Amino acid sequence: MSLYEINDNPFASTREHIFNFVKEYGSVYVSVKRIDEIKLLSSEIMLTGMKKKDAVHLACSIVAECNFFITTDKRILNCLVDNIRIVNPVDFVEIWRKIV
Repeated sequence: MSLYEINDNPFASTREHIFNFVKEYGSVYVSVKRIDEIKLLSSEIMLTGMKKKDAVHLACSIVAECNFFITTDKRILNCLVDNIRIVNPVDFVEIWRKIV
């Protein structure tokens, strides 16, 4: 899902920078064998009013067993889901400083 969203960016230099960052620091690949699980979970998340791409991205993160979903999107930040903590980048840095 990250690759799809990165490629959706109209600026080549931005796409390249984001891709390199995600590749080095934030990528977990979810097997396509888990697509049915992702579809079901994203459908449930969309019931909260979240848009499809955002719901799929969040579902992939949950299926990948990520601890955090970092975003600045207020709609996603207000979503209540189990199994993952949704935080903004500033809050994440504070949390990370306490962990490290």
